[in-house]
Amino acid sequence: MGFQHPFKYEYLEEFIFENGVCIETRDLSKEAKEQREKQKSTEKASKSLPPQWIDEQFDLSYRKKW
Repeated sequence: MGFQHPFKYEYLEEFIFENGVCIETRDLSKEAKEQREKQKSTEKASKSLPPQWIDEQFDLSYRKKW
């Protein structure tokens, strides 16, 4: 399987690095929860899984998945 979408985690912390030094952290847990709730309402409306969703689950890229 590919990399998990960030919003699937209950606790989500973003670390921002500059020249190998962590200069900032941000707690994104609230935004992740909102995204999960939005996703749930969308999934309830559509019972079948679109091919795009299946492809995303096996995606190994680091592209933004938010």
